[in-house]
Amino acid sequence: ISGINCIVYEQDENHSIKFSDNDSIAYHSGFAVKSELRRQGIGKLLIETTEKFLADSNRFNYEYARILCEGSMSERIFGSYGFVDAYDKDGILIVDDVNYMDSNGKLHEDKRKYMVKTLKNGSDFSRR
Repeated sequence: ISGINCIVYEQDENHSIKFSDNDSIAYHSGFAVKSELRRQGIGKLLIETTEKFLADSNRFNYEYARILCEGSMSERIFGSYGFVDAYDKDGILIVDDVNYMDSNGKLHEDKRKYMVKTLKNGSDFSRR
């Protein structure tokens, strides 16, 4: 395995980003490329394949990803495919504080923001 891009066909209820009940959502729940294989076009190929699948299905209003606020390689890739930072109705960037334990049992904390792409059936998310 050189990389993954997992798609969940609904919004994660634990996320701070909110969509309306009638929106059809595709959530990029896991996007990664092995560190030694990065910068070889694998991430681009993963996103392109997913984007084609979602466009061909014609059933989604939005797709979104939750990425690191700082130092995310995913931000550049998602941004190049039309994803934008997600803001709430007051114009504040939607961010989650995330705590997780690594395989060595060490606790980590970081901040993650949301990037959203409006598909042809949706309205502009950032202006809701």
